[in-house]
Amino acid sequence: MPFIFLLLVMLLSSTCYAQRSLCDSMVLAVQLLPPEEAQEGEDNKRRKKLSIAYRFDTKKTLHIDREARTLQLTDERGQVLAKGTYANLASTNTLYAQGNWKFYHPNGQLKEEGSYLKVPYAWATTHDAKTTQSVKYQSIRDGEWRYYDADGKLTGREVYD
Repeated sequence: MPFIFLLLVMLLSSTCYAQRSLCDSMVLAVQLLPPEEAQEGEDNKRRKKLSIAYRFDTKKTLHIDREARTLQLTDERGQVLAKGTYANLASTNTLYAQGNWKFYHPNGQLKEEGSYLKVPYAWATTHDAKTTQSVKYQSIRDGEWRYYDADGKLTGREVYD
């Protein structure tokens, strides 16, 4: 039975590979977020909108808007490289790409667009001959995704079920 769980995890983990570093950074970003509880004044505004260095390239910045539940990745010039909506799993305070997302070429042209879905998967760990099972979550592509070249011309479509 643990082998089936491991196989499922391995299959699901490849679905976010193209934007793996962005997904990983979203998970890491939560560790840097100040608490979301309501407070008065300017400090509360900073809690709702936050910009942090991108984990895999410090010349890029993640901009998180907690009220709108949106996230943007920008380069050092402020050019948007990716933007979309996210879900926050309160029990672990983890961000997951969910809903519509767009990714851009360095020249600003649309590179790809589509939707993510937050899905559960089973996770099993074994320690001292005792297996523990739990449920974890991951963002996967859902529905139709469209791909464009650097001139903005549609080059392909894929449908994820």
